[in-house]
Amino acid sequence: MPVSSTASGRRLERFTINVEQQVLDDLRGRLRASRFAPDPENDDERYGLSTAYLKPLAEYWADGFDWRAAEAKLNAFNRHRLDVGGTPVHFIHEHGKGPAPIPLILMHGWPWTHYHWHKVIGPLTDPGAYGGDPADAFDIVVPSLPGFGFSTPLTNPRENYNIYVCHVAAHLLDGQTLTHGLNDSPVGMLAWVLKRPDYHPLLWPGAGMSTVAAFQPETLITGLAPARSAGS
Repeated sequence: MPVSSTASGRRLERFTINVEQQVLDDLRGRLRASRFAPDPENDDERYGLSTAYLKPLAEYWADGFDWRAAEAKLNAFNRHRLDVGGTPVHFIHEHGKGPAPIPLILMHGWPWTHYHWHKVIGPLTDPGAYGGDPADAFDIVVPSLPGFGFSTPLTNPRENYNIYVCHVAAHLLDGQTLTHGLNDSPVGMLAWVLKRPDYHPLLWPGAGMSTVAAFQPETLITGLAPARSAGS
């Protein structure tokens, strides 16, 4: 259903996330079939992310995480997707509730997605509902960078920022080589993201376990899921 319009008068159709069941079944099968590496004397993760840390979260993703519930929450936001010169651009657009909302764009970085802004959209667009002043309301736009989440698939390789940052992060390993592994293995992608400092306490010593506690498993996995899903 049309919910807004562009300056040219072209109306924006709402984008609804609706992952096909066969995609979810395939993902669950891949997770259940994961072969976890032997991991002796690595409780302190001196050699890298431990199997003891990774395996329970992967098992939860396979048999505890409810994607349909997460999908319903994601679809509560007003979403759109435009074709911009052959590049699909997905974004959330929530109108502010106040006398003169100020436009504000919230950008994500790598390896995160637009989803990591979901907790602040409500307070920013409707501060009055959170004990604030409606005069401080914002009109919020939260885009997905090309190649991230629902701003896919890409046809222009120059816009594939995932490959660029993988190349930098992997140093001597070619970026596309790493991309194949992360794309095919959900556990590989999970392990890669868990090593980012915002998630893992051993890489952010000052934060301790409170950093991981701030990202509940549902939040972490919901942020990963759009990379392996689809919408309409």
